[in-house]
Amino acid sequence: MKILGNPFIAEDLSDSFTRVSALRSYPVFIAVMAAVMMIWWPRIPLTAHLRAGNAPETFFAVALCLFGCLAYLAARFGAEGFSNESASKILDFVTLTPVPVSSVVAGRLSASVIHTVFLLALGLPFLFLGSTVNGTAISVISRVVLVSGTSALALRAFAFLCFVLLEPHRLLKDGVIIFCGLAFLIATTSAVQPLSPISAILSLGEGAVFTALGPAVPFYLVSVIMSVLAAAVFYLAAGVWLRVLRRRFAVRQTAIAAANEARAERLLKRMWNEESDADGSR
Repeated sequence: MKILGNPFIAEDLSDSFTRVSALRSYPVFIAVMAAVMMIWWPRIPLTAHLRAGNAPETFFAVALCLFGCLAYLAARFGAEGFSNESASKILDFVTLTPVPVSSVVAGRLSASVIHTVFLLALGLPFLFLGSTVNGTAISVISRVVLVSGTSALALRAFAFLCFVLLEPHRLLKDGVIIFCGLAFLIATTSAVQPLSPISAILSLGEGAVFTALGPAVPFYLVSVIMSVLAAAVFYLAAGVWLRVLRRRFAVRQTAIAAANEARAERLLKRMWNEESDADGSR
């Protein structure tokens, strides 16, 4: 089955919706979102919040939870954490078939976008419920979706890059993904807030803007642009490395074929010499 003329899109989506471990992650995702919303749901009347001059934080708690859940699932799906077979399938396609590497990477990218939209659709009802408490506008909800979705896509692209680079070393791969993801969030949130998706979500209620380059750009837009650029770079790097693997495999196979040919020639030459010696002794 082909989607958009690329068979790898359907294959990747099929894996995301047929693996038992992957299917279990969706109800867990919904349960976590529901639990966070219940914990941050106001326990006192909204009029009491209005008199105190502080609004409930339900919406932003749910928004940050959505970002966290998407980031976790993006890292797991991008690094094939729910499957032990996809590594061999990708490498087999790259090394044993003439399928263009660009088709493999484009299929993975397209499937990642579609799957991220599906995850956002699962979390969107909780954003709407949380917005009823805070009176959040539709424009703010859409910006949360943009920031969370593009950030998850960038992390998924980074996880896929680590997957193709470090697949034989599973613990190292998972460690690199976790360390780099947490280091990026901590560093940007504390020191370079315009690049932080967490700061971008929290700033939606304040309208914070980035002005260092001239025109004022909202934090959320900076985060979206940087996430899209990062995803493009990571998928491009993964494609380059897969081409390197294909080239290495071709060189190795050529060397093996040459060695086998030389060995066959030596065996034939030895057999021929033995027959000549036998004829001469007669």
